[in-house]
Amino acid sequence: MVKLAGKVVGGSVEQAKPLGSQQNPGKNNLGVCEITFTTDKGYLLQNGKTDTTVYTDANTGLYEINLCPETYVITKVKVNNTYNFLNGENEIVNMSDCDES
Repeated sequence: MVKLAGKVVGGSVEQAKPLGSQQNPGKNNLGVCEITFTTDKGYLLQNGKTDTTVYTDANTGLYEINLCPETYVITKVKVNNTYNFLNGENEIVNMSDCDES
């Protein structure tokens, strides 16, 4: 499995803060975000499905998820259970060359 970590926050000030910074921690100014990763080639994941969902931390906006080293399509990004912010423009995350730990 490969760990993917990121954050979902609003504005350039919060975006510029490095992940995991103890001196200048990020602040979640959007709310809880739901992010769905779908396998690009339709492989089944450990949950028996072709997709999995992660939620951001309510205080920091950070998320971590362990995924198989494959290519994923981010098919959904919802903040506070609102509409999908991707509007059909899915993002690709290629983790196929990542070393498993």
